[in-house]
Amino acid sequence: MDDLVELQSRVAAARDRLGDVESDQRKYGLRSTTSYAIVEGALSRQSEELKAARIRSASLQTELDDARNALSRNESSSPPATPIWRAWAPRTSSSAPW
Repeated sequence: MDDLVELQSRVAAARDRLGDVESDQRKYGLRSTTSYAIVEGALSRQSEELKAARIRSASLQTELDDARNALSRNESSSPPATPIWRAWAPRTSSSAPW
């Protein structure tokens, strides 16, 4: 009889532990689902930000190319500029017009 009582006690304890395990699994499952949703939302936002940054980068590259082309056209159509150091250099007696 004592064996039967002990066995029933062990079965009851095992059922309690099993219930605790199931409760823990539900709790951890909810945590992991919530974590997954947070990470997925952050990834989605970052993906959109990256997409916008790439579009902006392409736009800026086009502007840079246009500016370089305009400078190139301007430099090829105008005479060479006098370097600033020559324009401000002091005149010597041999180069003075008087």
